[in-house]
Amino acid sequence: MGLEGSLVFASGKSTDFDIWKLDLQSRELIQLTSGMGLNDQPKWSPDGTKIAFISTGPDFIASLCVMNRDGSQKQRLTTNIHCQHPSWSADGEKVVFVANAENNDEFHICVYDLKAATHQILLRRDGHETEPMLSRDGKKVLFASTDPDSQIPFSHRDTEIWQYDLATKLATKVCRHGARDYCPVYSPNEQKIAFVSHRNGRSEEDYLEKLRKIKQSLDTKSRASIDAAIKELLALEQDGDIHVVNADGTNLRQLTTNAGADTDICWSPCGNYIAYSASPADKGTCERIKVIEVETGSNVPLAYDRKPLMQEISADPDRYVNNHLFQYLIPNFIERPYMRRFISETFWGEERQPDWANK
Repeated sequence: MGLEGSLVFASGKSTDFDIWKLDLQSRELIQLTSGMGLNDQPKWSPDGTKIAFISTGPDFIASLCVMNRDGSQKQRLTTNIHCQHPSWSADGEKVVFVANAENNDEFHICVYDLKAATHQILLRRDGHETEPMLSRDGKKVLFASTDPDSQIPFSHRDTEIWQYDLATKLATKVCRHGARDYCPVYSPNEQKIAFVSHRNGRSEEDYLEKLRKIKQSLDTKSRASIDAAIKELLALEQDGDIHVVNADGTNLRQLTTNAGADTDICWSPCGNYIAYSASPADKGTCERIKVIEVETGSNVPLAYDRKPLMQEISADPDRYVNNHLFQYLIPNFIERPYMRRFISETFWGEERQPDWANK
């Protein structure tokens, strides 16, 4: 059985990103936004008729927006606040997101009511909350955030997965580890949670010991030791893999083991697959969308013609050499695939933030 439904995702480079729709049966790509600026983080409404997304306008403020599934009737919902990470309520009447709605230096979880055309803060905490998602009954919020009570080294760089009960006002960790955990997403039946972690197979004890040694090296006066420690810390933060855990925090399982960052998770509507963005090690601006089967951890082929995406960012594979210095340096008999080695992979742009709908 092949993949079904449609993916929306953002594609581009630098600050010029647009939103595209990919039909998983026909593999047809349709561009939904255009122009210079950032159009990013698209999320399907529960019925698949609308898409919430983040877009920068003439004021360069990242605002919450919504449009029809074909890209028509775009609406800017917020002004004067910077927004990130939209996600729909199960009834399609609200969008949760994070924004500096109260303090320019603090991002809190907010909710936008589409009928009332107003937003309010849903959760205030010290630090920055990211990637909120409402449970289907609207009683809990899943999100990533730092732990204000943590005493581990570099705790300001570490985030955990939390569930916040709107009735009791209590936030509990889904699972505990010294490595950074983020990008949490409920499975369609909410029995599981997928998230990204930088544990890299280490136990919490081993990981914390690694952090302590790095911190000790940073506290020395040796330039060589400090440089090596910074390099080690960055390496820990650049290799993220997808994990799946039961909603109660049990039965943790690592799905991907790629060298590089696997992030931007979304579940298929049937719950059998996860789509995500993957970038090679040390090349965080070359993300490509991949699909993995949850039960087996097997990669699922997802081939489609990237030419429209590359043309949009002036990286047309049929014409790029004509605008490049190497056309004067490389003999004509050398084929194009060889010439690509001389051009940074960032030239070809990236695909990120996929989301999956039934139709």
